[in-house]
Amino acid sequence: MALTVVALAWIVTALRYPAARPSTPLSADFVRRIRATSRSPLRAVPVTILLVLCLYLVWRMGQQVLGGLDPAFTANAWGGPGYVGAFYCHYLDCALQIAVGLWVVDRLLPRDARSTGFGTTTGDMPTTGRTP
Repeated sequence: MALTVVALAWIVTALRYPAARPSTPLSADFVRRIRATSRSPLRAVPVTILLVLCLYLVWRMGQQVLGGLDPAFTANAWGGPGYVGAFYCHYLDCALQIAVGLWVVDRLLPRDARSTGFGTTTGDMPTTGRTP
């Protein structure tokens, strides 16, 4: 339950403060960053491993849903709070692991010189009318 509160607090923070928002994964900036990473094996290997792990976690979450339809799937479960509680715990674990994995991938990918962080570029930033 505490992890749910932490996740909700992070979502509220991301809505209030643009700097806390994660980057959009399919933007043109992301494609540029992936291409630059492919030229560097020291970055490409961990990024590939983390992205494969994230895809596996999504597959595992789907397996959990389909497994819940089979009455024998949960017969020798770990003795948790029943199907709904186990489903909640597995999904929360997977969602947090995917979020952390994609955050690490975001940090490993090289940034464009125009990038200000978290998926925004200087051209996307709102102007206040003041000059620094």
